[in-house]
Amino acid sequence: MNPTQEIAEIRAILREVAENQKKTEAQMKRTDRKLESLISNWGQLVESLSEVGLIEELARYGVTGLRESLHNLEIKDAQNQIIKEFDRILIDSDVLVIVEAKSTLRTQDVDKHLDDIQHIFESRLSKGMDKIYSALVFLNAHDQTVTYAERKGLFIIKISGDGMLKGKNSAGFVPANFARIAS
Repeated sequence: MNPTQEIAEIRAILREVAENQKKTEAQMKRTDRKLESLISNWGQLVESLSEVGLIEELARYGVTGLRESLHNLEIKDAQNQIIKEFDRILIDSDVLVIVEAKSTLRTQDVDKHLDDIQHIFESRLSKGMDKIYSALVFLNAHDQTVTYAERKGLFIIKISGDGMLKGKNSAGFVPANFARIAS
């Protein structure tokens, strides 16, 4: 094979590699879009699963009368920018429960949630509330995370394999009343 033929063959190979690379990049973009959609739908699924039986599970801990449920409540600042969106808020006349749903609960999620609770006091929902509690609902968590969250005064509720909710707090658990902490 002469040098001209070799160069032509190398160019043909390079063109083929470039075409294959373009196809691969297009496939990766399609896969990324599908993955983003799946992750979004997964979060919505966990939030939906967290609804079934939540009020009944909280009633087992003595939190009763929760009649109103707000989904994806946005708290905005003075410039009307969203500073926090809560998955779910349960309300009675003087009780408010902040609910956060997680597929996998981690210690940093607990800490972030505790920080985020303070934003509820920027809304009119907290006005006149004697009791403000918080519940973390999850599919999976490490035992130390569950223990940590309980020590912080949070209701810990696991979504079981059969789609039911099961409280994981110890007997005698006393939830933190964030209305008193904020006062």
